[in-house]
Amino acid sequence: LTTAQKTGTGTAIARASVEDNGRQHPVRWNSGSWTGYVEAVATGTAFVRGRSDGGNLRNQRITDPNTVANWTTWATLVTGNVGTKLAIFYTGTYVVLVWFDLVSNELKWKRSSDDGVTFGATTVIGSLSGEPNDMAGVSGGASNSGIFYGLGADVYWRAYTPGTDTFAAASAAGLVATSVNSVAAAWDSANSRWLVALTANGYVAYSGKPI
Repeated sequence: LTTAQKTGTGTAIARASVEDNGRQHPVRWNSGSWTGYVEAVATGTAFVRGRSDGGNLRNQRITDPNTVANWTTWATLVTGNVGTKLAIFYTGTYVVLVWFDLVSNELKWKRSSDDGVTFGATTVIGSLSGEPNDMAGVSGGASNSGIFYGLGADVYWRAYTPGTDTFAAASAAGLVATSVNSVAAAWDSANSRWLVALTANGYVAYSGKPI
């Protein structure tokens, strides 16, 4: 010990340093607001966002996140009868936006071949017994993209084939529950599998059926 440390009457000194462990901090805020439900996908050159708002379907393409106008400008794709939940995904070539039609009880979609700048005609995936509680788009390239959705007491998968611009028939996971109220999903390319997180109310069992 040094002489100062040995002195019983020395004054204690404490030095503190503050670190945030490399967390990112916002550098610009958008103070605007909007109503509705929003889903987004990254294409590598832009963020493409879909929004259900008062029964309408809107879209937005963000190429410069630091430009406020990118976040506040929306275009209307469909007017009327659009359900609350959406799904959007990117195949590596196409952006696909999926919604539920409240009048026809059909899942529908539009596809963009120019990175979300424009979207083509509306196409029907198929009829459902009611509006999904939630939907999630999966960006899994040309072979593993599609949507998961919670409907009633189960969660369903529909694979998308870019070459024919079609969705496969629904495949149920085989849950035994009261309802599936929220769904999130992603393609795990390292292990060649889909990862699905969901909220299953009244969960009893899972049949183990592969999706």
